[in-house]
Amino acid sequence: MIERQRATTENMSLATARYSELIQQAERFSTIAASLQALLTALEHQREHLHGALNHLGNLLTAAGDGLPRLEQKITELTRQIEVSVQNTTERLAAASKELTRRVQESHSEMQRLLTQSATDVHKEVNSHVQQLSVQTREQVVALDRALTEELTKSIQTLGEHLTALSRRFVADYTPLTERLRVLLDLAPAE
Repeated sequence: MIERQRATTENMSLATARYSELIQQAERFSTIAASLQALLTALEHQREHLHGALNHLGNLLTAAGDGLPRLEQKITELTRQIEVSVQNTTERLAAASKELTRRVQESHSEMQRLLTQSATDVHKEVNSHVQQLSVQTREQVVALDRALTEELTKSIQTLGEHLTALSRRFVADYTPLTERLRVLLDLAPAE
């Protein structure tokens, strides 16, 4: 019984440890999601900055009609900078997306493994308890049946002894009376 309780305690400790591990995986996932959110926010700021730069470029084109060669050079430089910025952003976003996908898959696999293992452990533990309770119940029913049989036998024997004693007492008490009654009947005149 103590070994079963110790095994139950060990199984519950194992399930608790696995649940803690599952919580840690979920916290890692939350950290990754927060990092991705920060990256997306930075990209949004860059997009807004680029949009502003393009607006400024449009204004420059309008304002500087005579400085076209110099403007063309500035446009080319600005376009090159935008292209590099977009390429860098795209590469960082792709790398972050791949990393996030990999970590999400790892977390999912680990969570699935932990949940499956925990469910299996709990199922085994419940089956063990059910079997143990079944055996104990069966043993208790057999012991109760045996005790009831013994008590019933004792009660019947005691009742028989008391009835025998009562019958003897009845015979002892009423035998002299019946003898006297017979004597009186014999003395009575016969009609």
